[in-house]
Amino acid sequence: MAQAFAIAQRIARIRDGAFQYGDRGVDHLVGPNAPAALRAWVTELSRGLHAAGLERAAAFRLSPFFSPDHAQRLTMPLLMVQGSGDGVNPRHENADLLLEAVQHAQLWVWQDVGHLPEVEAPAAFNRTLADFARQCA
Repeated sequence: MAQAFAIAQRIARIRDGAFQYGDRGVDHLVGPNAPAALRAWVTELSRGLHAAGLERAAAFRLSPFFSPDHAQRLTMPLLMVQGSGDGVNPRHENADLLLEAVQHAQLWVWQDVGHLPEVEAPAAFNRTLADFARQCA
């Protein structure tokens, strides 16, 4: 029930306007050590997101389709990069479930990074992705 309540709150913020989702949600999107310029950029970017799309994405988490059971059908290698400070998709609600369900999954958890590791640490993300691609080749 706590997850449903949190997602309902997220949907309410989105309905208030995508700009409010960005303004109030930036702490969930980036880690505690994200530079001020990055926080400002993510806030500005979030203000431009289409509210209906954000609402559907949030509602998907409550739908019966969102299930690790579907992940068991994946046969390809899967790389997940999770920030320890991800307030949007906490590890125990998402990545840990997928890691258990997908046979060829790898999970990298980066400390002090939020929901957007590819934005907060692009060089490290690109190296990790390149290494993963080489492993899969």
